[in-house]
Parts: sequence; structure tokens; C-alpha cells
Amino acid sequence: MFDKISFPSAPNFFAEWRTIYFEPIPNSGERITILIATKDISGKIEIFDALHPTVIDSLYGSKASAFNGYIKLIKSNILKNNGESTIDGVEVSVWHTSQSINIHGIVKQALYKTASLGAVALKSLFEQEDSVLENEQVDNRWSKRIKNAVLRIDPSYEKSFDIKIPIRKDVKILCGFHTARYSAKFNVCTSQTITRMKSNLMDLQIFDSHHISDKFDLIIQMPTDDNLQVPLKTLARMKDNIELLREEVSSKPNISIYTCDSEVEGAERIFEMLKAS
Repeated sequence: MFDKISFPSAPNFFAEWRTIYFEPIPNSGERITILIATKDISGKIEIFDALHPTVIDSLYGSKASAFNGYIKLIKSNILKNNGESTIDGVEVSVWHTSQSINIHGIVKQALYKTASLGAVALKSLFEQEDSVLENEQVDNRWSKRIKNAVLRIDPSYEKSFDIKIPIRKDVKILCGFHTARYSAKFNVCTSQTITRMKSNLMDLQIFDSHHISDKFDLIIQMPTDDNLQVPLKTLARMKDNIELLREEVSSKPNISIYTCDSEVEGAERIFEMLKAS
């Protein structure tokens, strides 16, 4: 009866994982999962983020940058102490033994088993129809992160951000970054932001028709294929939305859609286009 049934072989990658918790209010008992630490059979320790940058922005607002700096400090501390923490307000779970196809599979198991505030916020951002996170705020925070990344490299571009460009006497359109050679608008790609991305793309087409700049980008924050926090089905839907947008501007040689996972990549794209234009 079972002669023709082929069962998959068991995953042969073994490792341990533990959860790193942060207590935002000391002695409150509230804990947020911020990191996942892994240890392979050779004893090598690796640290992975449990919170998506967009979620950190939404949770901490203007203090997001400081919180990101704190997470970097915690990572360094844990690596120096062989997977342990010596920082007040940071706790670690016990080590859990697991197996998967690779280290990313181990981390995904850890994220799935850890019911963190970040996971709930991420689900509402990427999956739920009625998100508690306002998409406009999400886009604005992405824009601010790119702006800060650019200004860290070249502060002279301070006045090139958030420019209202006059199209005619009674119409002005906001542009995230603008120079005579190159302009860009910014979006975060989620399952809910296709309308906002289309709107920004239409603005860029208006800029192009009025010769506002020589080249234009819609710079979109998009999770990479190996992102550990966004489900594969959700990522596939997001990719489909991006392809639809690219089809809409396929006949517009001056307009491009550029996807990246971090504000550093977004800033690098801006300088690359400024240099080329």
C-alpha cells in the first residue's frame, strides 16, 4: 500500500537557538523579542533581528534611531559573551535544539515560536486588511530614514528633501528628493500600499511630462528573498505588485522603480543616480 509513497528526508542541519528579550519598562514584566541567537554544532554564535525596521519605526517613532543603536550594542555584547547578555533589561531564553535545511530555517522556527509584539505588528502591516499602522506614516518614516542616510554622507543635500514642486500656478506636488538632474519619491511595499505606490508613480509621470528633472525613481523598501520575517506568500504578492508598477512605466525611459531593503541602499541609489545624471 505504501510502496509507491516517497517521504522527504529529514533536514540534516542542526543548531540551537535562543530568544533575546528587551524589557522596555524595568521590572514591569513586559518583554519584547528583539533578537534571535543561534549556535551551530561548531559553537559559532550568530545574531538575527526579530523586529522589522518598519515595525521599529512604528513602535518607537522619533526614538527609533536610538533604539536601533541600543540593539546594535546588545548584539555586540551577546557576541562577546558567547550568547549571554550582561546588559540590564535584556534577558535570554534557554537554548533550544532544532533542525532544518539551513540556519535561516532555524531562525524562522524561532520567530514562529516566539509570540512577540514585533511579530504581531508585522502581521498587521503585511497581512491584515485593516492595519492598525497608518500607511502614510510608514512611508514618511521610510523617507526620513533615507534622508538621514543621505545627509550622513553629504549634508549639503538637506534642502533637496520634501520639496513642493509647482506644476502650475495653483498646483504643487510634494517630492521626497529633488534636484534639477534627478528626483525620487519613496514608498514601503506592503500588501496594502499598492494604491499609494501608484499615486506616487503618477506624480513622477507628471514631473517627467513637465521636465522637472532628467531622471526619476520610485524608491521602494522591499524585503529580500531571504527575509526571515515576511511570509513567502506575502512576499510573492508584493513582487506581483511591483511588476504591475514596472509595466505601467515600461514606456517611460526616464522613470525607474528601484527596490531595496534598507535606507543605506536607498541613499546609495540616490548618489549613484546623481553621479550618472
